[in-house]
Amino acid sequence: MRLLAIAALAAGCATGARGPGRARAGDDLPPPGARIAAEGTASGLVAGSAGDGVGEVWRSPAVIERKREMLRAAIELSDGRDRLELRIQLFELLVDPSAGDRGAEALALGAALLAEPGFAAVATADQVLAEYAEALRRGQRAGDVPAIWRRLIRDYPRSRWAGTASVALGDDAFAANDLTTAGAMYERALGDPLVGAYARYKRAWVAWNRGDLEAALADFVEVARVGREPLRREALKDVVRAFAEVGSPAQAEAFFRALDRAGTPTMLLRLAAHYADVGKDRDAAATYALAQPQLDDAGACRAQVGLAAAVWRSGDRAQATAALAALQWRRVDPACADEAAALAKTVAQVLTREVRALRSDPTDAIAAWIVVRTLAPAGPRRRDAATAAATLAHEHATAAATALAWAAAADASYEAAVAGDAAAGDAALDAWRQAVALDPALAGRAAAGRALLERQRARPRAGATGETR
Repeated sequence: MRLLAIAALAAGCATGARGPGRARAGDDLPPPGARIAAEGTASGLVAGSAGDGVGEVWRSPAVIERKREMLRAAIELSDGRDRLELRIQLFELLVDPSAGDRGAEALALGAALLAEPGFAAVATADQVLAEYAEALRRGQRAGDVPAIWRRLIRDYPRSRWAGTASVALGDDAFAANDLTTAGAMYERALGDPLVGAYARYKRAWVAWNRGDLEAALADFVEVARVGREPLRREALKDVVRAFAEVGSPAQAEAFFRALDRAGTPTMLLRLAAHYADVGKDRDAAATYALAQPQLDDAGACRAQVGLAAAVWRSGDRAQATAALAALQWRRVDPACADEAAALAKTVAQVLTREVRALRSDPTDAIAAWIVVRTLAPAGPRRRDAATAAATLAHEHATAAATALAWAAAADASYEAAVAGDAAAGDAALDAWRQAVALDPALAGRAAAGRALLERQRARPRAGATGETR
């Protein structure tokens, strides 16, 4: 593996190598037709407004249709090379979709032009071929398009449209899983200023599907460096996907920072999520931990929840509970709080069942319910979580029969009362009586606890109903 060499590429060099795996190309890119049309506009093939109103007038449907009529009349009065040139001009106006649908006439004229003996010598023949290929695609005749692109490449290998033709043929081959042809076609277009970045991006997917993951990563990195949106955005996503196969969490931050310093925290978060999706929970946990301090509130919360979920799935109950508990002491983004509370509730329910089945220490289960209580909004969900924690604390105190266990049960019941459990106040008072009976030194703490309960009971209490615990 030459990951360091690829990292150098992220800073401005180039490389490639091998590795296993299969996938398919990104689905968020525009289809070939839309891409070719966009390239034409960007390159000046299709005239646009200059911003002074003249462009809009020149391109108005009425004006274009008058030009078409004038050209039809002039064609009838001409012959030879002049007639051919005029028919090409008419064809270029017919394929302009902004002036009304003339697809059938455009296709018929295009086919006739390509059959003309003198067509190959026309200066704009390559452009006509490109426009005709696009007109065929719009006219639902995609099966006829490859032959036109092949003719353009054969007859005009240095045409400005040769790269577009190569990419279109490469896409057809890629869709047919002919990776050899696809790779060769994309290779031809790499230096093309219009489609070179896209060709490199698709060449990366050819390498990926062949199992050459480091070569794929190198091409994704290069596209992320020099590509335009939306291609660059897709390449950055795929850099993460490819890195996950050939890199390690310890290498990730330096690698991503060399490519996109500002986007590194987001890329780390995406990498961690990818590790989690493919079952690499230890790598996911390590990467979430790396990303979390660098993220905003929303991202940091997602990272912390992801970390807790990853260690929970890997079987580390204590670390999962600790990771969830850490959310209580940081600013939790509201968009993430529900996700965090849902995970904490799942953990709490599992741990509660285990505590009751095995008669084990309920500390972690209670801690998980406290996380749910802290993250849940005021109302039934908070009340039910607080009541669940208090119930476990009372069960433990009954079994342990120690003063400190009863004091902890009293505190938990107080929190349940604050959260809206009407019966929790009496449970707290009973717990304090049990605690003081076992250890009179707790009398002062019990008095303070009873005073808090009195103040709590003096406040108006909003009615609340919730889940059965």
